[in-house]
Amino acid sequence: MADPRFQGLERARAAARGADPGGGVDCLSARDARSATLQKRAVSLAEAVRVARDAWDGEVIDYKLCTYDGRLAYELTLLNTNGRVARVRVDASNGKLVGVR
Repeated sequence: MADPRFQGLERARAAARGADPGGGVDCLSARDARSATLQKRAVSLAEAVRVARDAWDGEVIDYKLCTYDGRLAYELTLLNTNGRVARVRVDASNGKLVGVR
């Protein structure tokens, strides 16, 4: 088990590497994300954006395609006109909404 004094440091390092300590292990590069969509392993970004905007009224200001619990999912950050931010996760294999936070 890791030394508890360094847990915050490890989370920060994981975030800096592009990993999500909340379950996202590996985020794909732009090239790998494009390859995943061309190989039909992931729905298009346009489809993921449509699902995200149906779930939360706002504009997409950031996105990434990552592996969460062994599955590809889009993590999209949306900003609405009131200045509120939401993170929407869409399962990349089927385009279904996973959650909003």
